[in-house]
Order: sequence, then structure tokens, then C-alpha cells
Amino acid sequence: MRRRYQKSSSNEIAIVVKPYLGLQALAEKMPVWALDLPHYRNIAERIWKDTPSLTLFKPGVSLSPEQEFLGILATVDLHHGDYSSEEPWCVLNVYGTAVTEQISASLKEYGVTTITPTVNGFRASRVATKPLTET
Repeated sequence: MRRRYQKSSSNEIAIVVKPYLGLQALAEKMPVWALDLPHYRNIAERIWKDTPSLTLFKPGVSLSPEQEFLGILATVDLHHGDYSSEEPWCVLNVYGTAVTEQISASLKEYGVTTITPTVNGFRASRVATKPLTET
């Protein structure tokens, strides 16, 4: 029997751009996008038996964690944003990179209003709005 992750109360998504030991626990709480690393592949195969909440993405060649985050941000928004989800993301929990000026500028383009540093990266928040539908 497949079980869904315990949905977070504020439409949270996690993006993991560097090895992180809490990946499995994180995927039980919210959708997670993580680098497709050999160690993560083993974890993902176990998680996928119970829940589809973990997506692995191929790392770029010689990219920094900051560049990995900037490279996957649009894809995450495409899958979990205002036009793709009934409950679009309001919080991004980012693991593996600190917030930089370039990251901050990119997040503002997605309506992020608050960025808070954390021990493992940062947390970015916005108020999600649904697109208006024509009648």
C-alpha cells in the first residue's frame, strides 16, 4: 500500500543541492527535489515504494550548489507553482547552499518576500496566488 507524505500546512517544497542526511525524513513531510547522487538513488528507491514525494534531478557538470539551485528553480515552480497546482508552493526549504544576491534576485521573480537563513541553507516564503480563470 502506498502512503502519501504528511502534507505540510503551508505548501512547502524542499530543494536539496548538496548531500543531506535527513533526506528520507524530509520526503515524509513534503515534496523534495534532490540531486541524483548514487547515495540518494538508493534512498529514493526505498522511498518510492511508499510515497512519490521525492524527485531526483541530474546534477550539472562542475556546478556549485548555488548554480544547482538556480538551475532547478524554474522546474520546481513549473511543477508546484500557481499554474500547475491547486495548492501552489508558499515555502521553499533549501538545503545545501546559503542565500546569495543572485538567489535572492531570482526568488523575488517568483514572488518571494521573506528569506531566512537556516543551519543547512535557507527558507524562502511567499504568498501564493491562483491565476484568474476566464468565465
